Amino acid sequence: MMRRDVRSVSRSGLLVLLLLAVSIIAVYAYVKHAGARAQREFQLYENLFAAKRYDRLIQELPGFLERYPKFDKRGKGYFFLAVAYQERGNYSEALRAWSEALRSTDDPAVVHRIYYGMGICYSKLGKADEAIRAFKSCYEAMPEGEFAPEALYNLGFLYGKKGDLKGAIESFKALLEKFPNDPQAQEAARTLGDLNLKYILRATSMQYKVRRGDSLAIIARRFNSTPEMIMKASGLKSSIIRVGQVLNVPRPKFVIEIDLSDKLLFLKYKGLIVKKYPVGIGAPETPTPTGDFVIRNKIVNPTWYSPEGPIPPGDPRNLLGTRWMGISSDKIPLSRGYGIHGTSEPETIGKAESDGCIRMFNEDVEELFGLVTIGTPVIIRERITDRRWFTPEI
Repeated sequence: MMRRDVRSVSRSGLLVLLLLAVSIIAVYAYVKHAGARAQREFQLYENLFAAKRYDRLIQELPGFLERYPKFDKRGKGYFFLAVAYQERGNYSEALRAWSEALRSTDDPAVVHRIYYGMGICYSKLGKADEAIRAFKSCYEAMPEGEFAPEALYNLGFLYGKKGDLKGAIESFKALLEKFPNDPQAQEAARTLGDLNLKYILRATSMQYKVRRGDSLAIIARRFNSTPEMIMKASGLKSSIIRVGQVLNVPRPKFVIEIDLSDKLLFLKYKGLIVKKYPVGIGAPETPTPTGDFVIRNKIVNPTWYSPEGPIPPGDPRNLLGTRWMGISSDKIPLSRGYGIHGTSEPETIGKAESDGCIRMFNEDVEELFGLVTIGTPVIIRERITDRRWFTPEI
């Protein structure tokens, strides 16, 4: 009787084990089938993302992520979703998706991209502090990464908007020194240059009380300044001044350096770049000479003495544009006719097509004209290697 009970128990145990094995196999088959189905479905979303079909992604992908909470590519799915929401202007939902994507990866390149997207979303929502933190994290995750230049530019812009001049300058300076050829660098250079000039004109100013018989031109000559710098530093909207008025008279010692290879003009202060400008240079048959020059004369609205005769200012044939600064050196006299000037042919800026002079956009040469004085050094080289930017002591 006892042996029969043991055999019965043994048969029951085997049956249970068999059922358990079948169940495990069934579950495994189901999971494998579900995983394969999820992979096939996710391939569709990858294709939609590649085709930028963001509306359909927004409609379908959230449901997929809810159905498959253990799917191994969930982070990638949230990445797709974040981009889709951001492209469609739904920045709040995009931020939620970016956050989910961030939790699913430690790949520096992906983290770099995610933080950049978060910075854009926070900026669009007017959350400057959060945007600054996101752009800083983007840059720190991969300082040489694809989005590093744009992160630095956005940091500079946001710091400037908040009134943090030091943060703005440091961000723009890092962008210009690390990524000088990036498209964002040109705008950063203009902004940083304006900030630098504002600081230098203030820092180098002396106060002067206007006396009878004074004019801006007379005061500028007396103190080796320019009327334009005095107006900027003193906040004047016109050149009219009155006796007893107190003016700020800047006296910076600028140096001009010209790089013929890159066709760039650098305005430097204490050996550091304050502003940079694109230029045109001499054609191969009439090259711009290299050497150490000084500015000898300055003319507003110059006449061009062409081979066909004098051409007055304002005439489209006048190649000198709106300003002229004649230069000379120990070896090359002023009579040789070399100078820095504007142009009536802006398409030649960045090219080697002049008779040897340095051409600038008219708006650029007008600004430079107002910042330099007679006697300002002009250094022309094939290559200017020192590209460090000035940083105000704030």
